Amino acid sequence: MTYDEAMDRYIVAFNSGNAIRILRVHPETWFVDEPAMPGIAPAARTSGLQNAMQYVPELKGFVLANRYDGNVYFVRTKA
Repeated sequence: MTYDEAMDRYIVAFNSGNAIRILRVHPETWFVDEPAMPGIAPAARTSGLQNAMQYVPELKGFVLANRYDGNVYFVRTKA
């Protein structure tokens, strides 16, 4: 879980079956939704997602490193 200061939401990433899912959580109401994500979801990480996702304030989005020898995914959360 990481905090997205541009959207004022917590972003939760977790393994769900064979893919990684993303949820947004409102910090005051605890309302949870699942944003539409373009493209194909990254494959689930066999060792879990701890420290695999970080928010980058300068880019207004978060990066997800799925494997040490694989692609890094970036999702912009606010224009």
